[in-house]
Parts: sequence; C-alpha cells; structure tokens
Amino acid sequence: NNSSDGTITKLRVESQTTQIKNTNKEFGVAISPNPFNNQIKINFTNKNIVEVIIQDVYGKNIYSGKELFIDTQNLLSGIYFITVKTNNSCFTQKIIKE
Repeated sequence: NNSSDGTITKLRVESQTTQIKNTNKEFGVAISPNPFNNQIKINFTNKNIVEVIIQDVYGKNIYSGKELFIDTQNLLSGIYFITVKTNNSCFTQKIIKE
C-alpha cells in the first residue's frame, strides 16, 4: 500500500532456501592465508573440484584453473572473490591481497 506522499506502508518479503552450501566448513574447503600476499593455498576434502576461479570486485576473471597453490604475486592489493566449483555445488569466499 502506498500513502499519498509516496512512501510504502506495507512490504512483504519472501525468500527461498537453496541447496547450495554456503560455508567453507560445510563445503570442505579451506583457503589460506587470508589476507594473502604472494600465494593462496586451497585445501579441500571434496575430491570433485571442477574449477577454481578468482575474480576482482568488478567480476573480471583473474584466474581459472584447478591448481591448489595459486601464484598471486602479480595481483594488486585489494579485495577479490575466490569460487570453488564441483559438479553439483559452488562455494565463494572474499579474499584480501595485502
């Protein structure tokens, strides 16, 4: 409902739960160190890793592959997002380059 001044007087929000795992403990992934400098190490218990992607804050892919040790010397200091994908799920974590 809207009042005469244009403000909303009633708002209904609905959400749906998905099956995507949203914590690294549930997903079996440990990314270290964070913050990082020259290298990121990925430890995982899930043996079905399909791809690891690192993106900058603008969504530009910086890295894509399956390496467990990722050289980050050429990255500028700042915030990035690392995504670990398996055949049926996906985990994303914010990482910081010092």
